[in-house]
Amino acid sequence: MYRTRDFLSSAELRGIRLVWEIRAPVTPFVVDLMKDLDIVQAVDLSRELPSFRTDVVYSRLFGKGQHNIYQFTDEELMDIDHKALDSGAKVVAMSYHGLRMNTDAARFMHYYKTGDFLPVTSFTGVDSARQVLAEDAAFPISKSNLVEDQGWKVVDLTPQERVHLSDLLAKIPEKTYNSIDEVAAELERIV
Repeated sequence: MYRTRDFLSSAELRGIRLVWEIRAPVTPFVVDLMKDLDIVQAVDLSRELPSFRTDVVYSRLFGKGQHNIYQFTDEELMDIDHKALDSGAKVVAMSYHGLRMNTDAARFMHYYKTGDFLPVTSFTGVDSARQVLAEDAAFPISKSNLVEDQGWKVVDLTPQERVHLSDLLAKIPEKTYNSIDEVAAELERIV
C-alpha cells in the first residue's frame, strides 16, 4: 500500500480530483490515504455510505440484485436521496448501472424536481405485472425460476405505489407456469 501512496502522490493532477472505487476492504490506511490526497471514494449509495465525509460523493448505483440486474423502487430511490443529502457533500454525482438505469435515473430526477415518482409501466396491478413479464419471460417456468429471473423488476401496484415483482410472485403457489395468463390468474387472487 505504501507504493500506492508513492504512486498517487507523484501524479501531476493539476486540480483534477481522483475517484477511487476500492474493490477490497476499506482499511484505515486506505481511508487516511484518500483523505490525505483528497481522493473521492466511489460507493454504491443503495448499499453503503462513504467511509468518510468529504465535499464530493460519487456513487455508482447497481442496486441490491446480482451484478447489475436490478430496478429501484420509489422507497429505494428516496433512501438514496436521503443518503446523498445526509452526506453533507456539496456535490453528489450518481451514475446508474442497473438494467433499467435510464428509467431509474429519469424517475429519480422527476422525484428530485417534483417530489413525485413516474410510473414504470402504462398499467397498474396485474396488468403492470403482465407488461413486465411480456418483455422477456419464457414459459414454461417454475415459480422459483420466475422469481429469480423476473423478480428484480418493478411494477406499478397502484398509481402511487411501486413494488418489486418478487413481492407479488412470492405469494403465488409453487408450481410450473405455462403462460403469462396462468401467472396473471394467480396474481388476480392476491392483488
